[in-house]
Amino acid sequence: MKKQIEFYQASLRPASDRPTPVWGLAGVLLIVLGWSLVFGMTAWESHQQSEANHQLQTQAEAAQAHLEQLQQNVRRLTASLDEGERERLQQHIREQQQLLELLSSDNLVSYAKVLTDLTSVPWQDISLQGLSLAGSTMTLTGVARHAEAVPAWILGFKQSGSLHGRDFGRLEIRQGQGNTLFFTLQSEPQASQ
Repeated sequence: MKKQIEFYQASLRPASDRPTPVWGLAGVLLIVLGWSLVFGMTAWESHQQSEANHQLQTQAEAAQAHLEQLQQNVRRLTASLDEGERERLQQHIREQQQLLELLSSDNLVSYAKVLTDLTSVPWQDISLQGLSLAGSTMTLTGVARHAEAVPAWILGFKQSGSLHGRDFGRLEIRQGQGNTLFFTLQSEPQASQ
């Protein structure tokens, strides 16, 4: 009896052929072609990625340059605003110092007293057109009917407290139409007492 059972018949047994050099060369070529394809795809993807990186780098540099330009514009505007604010503060300080000097000066004149005294002076033949008060300096402009009216009006200043003693160092009289005269009377600044 047979101790072994054969499931294959000799005619059905696969033939085992040894690889020939042509088949070996075809296999090597197939492997080389596969690796070439892999390396080619990798190189192409690397090139695409390099171009994308270059574009991103260019955009980043342009954005950085734009940011630096904006920062420079902000610094310039801030400096001009600071300069303008400093100028406004200095102007405000100067105005406050002038006001303080005016308020603390001994030459501070009560304009209400001057105006009241002017109304008490006889006004015959005189028409006062303008009054300018600057500290202790006073300028009076007006119209007179005749030449003698202006000196007579000035002599009336002796009756008032704020007008008496002022040094009216300048008097201009101009001829108008007919007998009308225009005059300007200006006082000198009073010395501190």
